[in-house]
Amino acid sequence: MGSDSRFFDEAAAFPSRGAAVFMRRFDFHEAFRLPGTETSVTVTIYGIKNCDTMKKARAWLDTHGVAYDFHDYKTSGIDAAHLKEWAGKVGWEPLLNRAGTTFRNLTDAEKADIDEAKAFRLMQAQPSLIKRPVLDAGGKVIVGFKPEIYEKQFG
Repeated sequence: MGSDSRFFDEAAAFPSRGAAVFMRRFDFHEAFRLPGTETSVTVTIYGIKNCDTMKKARAWLDTHGVAYDFHDYKTSGIDAAHLKEWAGKVGWEPLLNRAGTTFRNLTDAEKADIDEAKAFRLMQAQPSLIKRPVLDAGGKVIVGFKPEIYEKQFG
């Protein structure tokens, strides 16, 4: 089940209201939403389509019925506003992927004296420098993929 899927895993009936709500965890179909039940959480996962860690994270979300939007850095890039928002929540250093090939291929001058502003410039110029995935779940930001952390967030 991918991010564009609108299948429903559960059905909840409300006989007293004469209605039924068909829902998927964190994704309520508008056509069946009852007044006052607007509780869905917008989940967006940011990363690169072919990244192995991204594949694991997306598979976990799919398996657990979490609807999400996928933002691919390679095709859509990333703006400074997102980087600043995430850094405000988790710090800029966890966002910078120093373990990857892209970072190792930077010149010594590019690697030297990295501060927040320089890190943002580098990450915007080369989105592969952003640790993956970055998951935004209703304003809560999770960097990297660890099943136990996803379980706490969505379980």
